[in-house]
Amino acid sequence: METDVPDLLLQELCADLRLLWGEAGGPTLRVLSGALRLGKTQVGAILTGQIRRPPHWRVVHGMVAGFVRHAHVHGRVGYLSRPTGLEEFWRPRHALLEHVFSDARHNRTGPAGEHRKRGGGVDAEAHGPRPTPRQLPAAARQYTARTKELSMLTKLLDQTGEAVVIAAIDGAAGIGKTALAVQWAHQVADRFPDGQLYADLRGFTVEAASVPAGSAVRGFLDALGVPPESIPSTLDGQAALYRSLLAGKRILVVLDNAYDAAQVRPALPGTPGCLAVVTSRTQLTGLVAAEGANPITLSPLAHADARELLACHLGPERLAAEPAATDELIAWCAGLPLALTVMAARAATKPEHRLADLAGQLRAPETRLDALDGGDPHTDVRTALASSYRRLSAPAARLFRLLGQNPDTAVDLVAATQLGGLPAGRTRQILTELIRANVVGEPSPGQYTVHDLMRTYAAELPRE
Repeated sequence: METDVPDLLLQELCADLRLLWGEAGGPTLRVLSGALRLGKTQVGAILTGQIRRPPHWRVVHGMVAGFVRHAHVHGRVGYLSRPTGLEEFWRPRHALLEHVFSDARHNRTGPAGEHRKRGGGVDAEAHGPRPTPRQLPAAARQYTARTKELSMLTKLLDQTGEAVVIAAIDGAAGIGKTALAVQWAHQVADRFPDGQLYADLRGFTVEAASVPAGSAVRGFLDALGVPPESIPSTLDGQAALYRSLLAGKRILVVLDNAYDAAQVRPALPGTPGCLAVVTSRTQLTGLVAAEGANPITLSPLAHADARELLACHLGPERLAAEPAATDELIAWCAGLPLALTVMAARAATKPEHRLADLAGQLRAPETRLDALDGGDPHTDVRTALASSYRRLSAPAARLFRLLGQNPDTAVDLVAATQLGGLPAGRTRQILTELIRANVVGEPSPGQYTVHDLMRTYAAELPRE
């Protein structure tokens, strides 16, 4: 009869333990049984593969550690052909084995009274069946535009059978990166029947610290049903187990609001069939270079798309009643989806107010950002812009202020060098940082611009 995958993996574990034991030259079964507090027969059964389910992690840990100590004492370390890293190799392997045994038992079990329990490991039935992870946040009810970007993402689906696919969406604060990623993820969720994982990494969230890479991976392991006691203590071990669990599955992973590539790398899948979507305010050039990510940079909405967004919130009739005010609202919001949705929400909650009155609140630069406050940090344009500014180095923050307060809407390297009073080479380095942070644009090579609302924010800052 053909051996199933869980039993095959169990036999491989036992065979590797037996090989490591032989290469280390001991210790004896009597010494092992005393150290592990198991009978010699039980220890022998593990080493010869005469067990029906994984031994406890404590037992595997004790065996490997004992073999390594014995090899060191007797000068046989050079004979060891198997990895000896407990947290880096053996614990992820053991946790994966327990996971596949748990899956197999859930597939074989019927009603609780019909469960066939076998000794020597974690009782999988005690945890109940694990639901498939469906962690995506709700998609926006009114979502418009970004047709081109949605199409670009969908085309990536054709590549998932051959390689791990990564989409890196970047853009300025409030440009709609999360909305695009979540909207698309819901549209294609059925293409990932093994689940959808989501983590907000809070790379630019003012009110909370960024999420360490290990926390995201740990959360995903919880969602995938790994018992806490089986999760390795090191990030490398957790990442190895996470990639092992995703192997052979079709899972969509959304890593939202990342600060840089290093924050997301441990949570990236490692085998074909999975797709990861990463969003960030910074251009993730390192992820494109090292992991082959597909970059998608979001620009401000065109006038027609901005009008459609307002119409979805307010209805086309209200816009048609005040066409000039509608155009003025769109102009002052400068194509920034966050600004447009804040003004749409204010108009929707005050249907008796004219759009012209709302547009009038945006005319004065000194009060414009006050009008674009939606009432909490997630819907306050000033807060969003400030959180990007605070991430800049001191030289980059200074040059941003100078560019934002400069009357020229576009400058070249010579003008930027004169503004900052630094050598051209150093100015070019600082401009590169500003461009990667998406607080300064480069619409054409050597021409640098600042978004209108960023200029409004810069005007509130001290010049030097």
